[in-house]
Amino acid sequence: MNKNTSNILELITSNQLDVLFTTETWLKLDTADDVLRKASPQNFRFFSHVSEVIGHRGAAIQFSTELHGIQIRFDNMETFECVVTVLQHNEWEEPVVSINLYRPPKKTLTRIRKFLEEFQELLKEVSKNYNNIIVTGDFNIWVDCDWRTDADELDWFLRVNRLDLYPREPTYRSGHFLDLVLTRNVEISDVKVRDDKISDHYTVYFNWRPEPKSKRKQPEEEGKRLKKG
Repeated sequence: MNKNTSNILELITSNQLDVLFTTETWLKLDTADDVLRKASPQNFRFFSHVSEVIGHRGAAIQFSTELHGIQIRFDNMETFECVVTVLQHNEWEEPVVSINLYRPPKKTLTRIRKFLEEFQELLKEVSKNYNNIIVTGDFNIWVDCDWRTDADELDWFLRVNRLDLYPREPTYRSGHFLDLVLTRNVEISDVKVRDDKISDHYTVYFNWRPEPKSKRKQPEEEGKRLKKG
């Protein structure tokens, strides 16, 4: 992000974005706020996860002041990094918890299962107080390859946790679906994937808002009958 502040600012303004989720920001503790400020319009706020641990790459959220945002800290994850924000709009019935995460490309089955265990704990924690969840980020799991064990494990995880998956097309220049949008009780529309040439990953565009309470399915309608064979 350090060398792309003007490009990111242009991306937000030209597309009239209300929220931008980024991963692999490579921000540093002493300069993160300055970099994000340069990359944001004046009417935007931002939160980030920054770590000096080797191999950690960072995550951030930038959002319009049309939204009210509160950051929730989760800094103790071993297998991924994330920035968690509660977002509320005046027209919404309820807030939405956004989780923007980056998982390093470690593909051993043990590491995948550890990631899903930690991810499960995070979802469990935020679900105590919030009904609507959107998860974005680079999972480094090839979900388009259903013959792979990691893709199968993630697919099962999504079904058990009642999470819908977007998009259904490659998000990386060399192919594969790596950058995902997962939702629970959040409506998604107009999903588009575009190469904005800012990164080797594509930009995923979409509209979203919390699902009306009247449309929600109860967990027992779909979750309890799932049984892994």
